Amino acid sequence: MKNNKEKKVYYSIMSASDRLNKLCINNLGFDPNNKEECLKAVKQSAHFIRYIKNPSTEVQLESVKKDGFSLQYIKDPSEEVQLESVKHNAYSLQYIKDPSEEVKLAAVKKAVLLLNI
Repeated sequence: MKNNKEKKVYYSIMSASDRLNKLCINNLGFDPNNKEECLKAVKQSAHFIRYIKNPSTEVQLESVKKDGFSLQYIKDPSEEVQLESVKHNAYSLQYIKDPSEEVKLAAVKKAVLLLNI
């Protein structure tokens, strides 16, 4: 590509998914379609999960274990992932739509431990 105008045309033709894949591979150093690379990426930084379109449960769990707030980037997390998230950070409860009683209780237990009550 010779100039910025050609680059702009090229990037506008690429789908959003393709641009995201290119960003991950070129700038973040992992292929978002490769499970093993995704696991390595979220172990490095839990918030890399935001760049993974459909992360496996294993990748989601690894991410929330490292940082409960990374739950905000997971679309429709399972109850297992929600529980793991609030066990590591009670305040991640704010990112859960309609949490179960079990998830709420786990968050309260963690918050009480944090407050030393």
